[in-house]
Amino acid sequence: MHDAAVQSPRASGAYTGQPETILRLIRQRDTVYVRHHSLLLHQSVTKLQNTL
Repeated sequence: MHDAAVQSPRASGAYTGQPETILRLIRQRDTVYVRHHSLLLHQSVTKLQNTL
């Protein structure tokens, strides 16, 4: 499901459109990615602290 969301802008031809739209799509995707990974990082740090 996540892969489909990533590929859909390219499939719909949005990459031939305005640069602003492309940048916005990339930025939205990066924000979700960063938020998800910082959450994972936070969880693993918490686990480490609990084991020490």
